Amino acid sequence: MTSDLEREAPWMHRLAALDHALAERLLSRAFYEWHEAHADAFRSGRWAALVAVGDAALRIDAVAGVVAGFRADARRVYLAALVRARAERSAEGAGRVAEAFTRLGDTQLAQHARRVESELW
Repeated sequence: MTSDLEREAPWMHRLAALDHALAERLLSRAFYEWHEAHADAFRSGRWAALVAVGDAALRIDAVAGVVAGFRADARRVYLAALVRARAERSAEGAGRVAEAFTRLGDTQLAQHARRVESELW
């Protein structure tokens, strides 16, 4: 669940702008918004922000393709989200990261995230 404070978070606004840019096929604008959202998400210190930014990287990848390299960015951001979830002792966060790795097709890291999730319950 997203709190009122998180709805006002800068990374949320950046991701909305990113989605608008993708809808308009303005890839350079989408890239810019993703990088800004990425920085804002890391500053937030929240696993949920990082998962959202990783998901956005996959949306860019779906439009821009392999050339842009956003699948690798998504993987890296999801790993950071897992570290944050573990630090916050959030089983929910580890579970969300496991789902993200599954969507990414990385079964090995999905299994690792599930082990972290089970440790946190």
